[in-house]
Amino acid sequence: ESQLRDLNSLADGQTFTREQKVAMNFAEALTRDSANVPVEVTDALKECFTPQERVEITIVASAMGMLNKINDSLNVPLEDDFLEFTDLLPDPDANK
Repeated sequence: ESQLRDLNSLADGQTFTREQKVAMNFAEALTRDSANVPVEVTDALKECFTPQERVEITIVASAMGMLNKINDSLNVPLEDDFLEFTDLLPDPDANK
């Protein structure tokens, strides 16, 4: 639970290892614009993970993005266990 609460302050928090931070930064960049992942994000991923691990991280991040799009488009409600964390999620309209 504390890791979920620290997601919004990823850069500042001590909750995550360097590898976890790198993987999450890559997943976020991939989700925002897969064709333009910043070089520094990709370089950090290469420093921390093997080629196989990088493929696995990319597949998992992409699959979760696809599942989110499917669930959102079909208006599938969040499970009760996750409702308490919705106030922690970034506002998707904040960057528009």
